[in-house]
Amino acid sequence: MTTIPTEPLPEPEVVPSGDPTPIPDTPPPAEPAPV
Repeated sequence: MTTIPTEPLPEPEVVPSGDPTPIPDTPPPAEPAPV
């Protein structure tokens, strides 16, 4: 069995300091957004 070198995982998207809400990995539930 040949050992494959594990590539470094890509860094997660850095949330800008201006945006207080971090981007979740999974999409948000389909809820009616308050207008």
